[in-house]
Amino acid sequence: MPFSFADALARHEHITFSYRLLSGVRQRAVVDLRGIDDAILPLEAGCYKRNSVAPDEWEAGKTPLIAGQDGVTSPKIIKRVAPEYPSSAFGVEGGVPLRVITSHDGKIPADGIEVEREDPPGFGFADAAVAAVKQWRFEPARFEGKPVDAEFQVFVQFTRE
Repeated sequence: MPFSFADALARHEHITFSYRLLSGVRQRAVVDLRGIDDAILPLEAGCYKRNSVAPDEWEAGKTPLIAGQDGVTSPKIIKRVAPEYPSSAFGVEGGVPLRVITSHDGKIPADGIEVEREDPPGFGFADAAVAAVKQWRFEPARFEGKPVDAEFQVFVQFTRE
């Protein structure tokens, strides 16, 4: 059974991830789920990226801040468009994690969506996920109450009902 972030949100207040670095050192990350939208995952969950600029030195239109880190809030979805289930994926379920950037006005710039992977590949899930998320609108992420450009992860799940 695939991991469902929505199920975890419904049942738990946090998720603990355990992993081993290439050096062999064991690491653990705890993600607080309270108040998180079921589609937005803070990038800090994977502990693989950090803000390259201090949030108080951020400038609009430059490097986006990482949502969920250093006091930067996650954007809130205010308009969500469901993806169309690809006809080539009849009977197949899958998911697509996307890396998304929203500007300080809550919009996604033209180059603001990156497909991290398509699982399973070759069924058109990635194209359908990108087409849907391009239409989403957000309340922008904030730092100290001010709207900021932010980067975060969205997981689009495809299930046949």
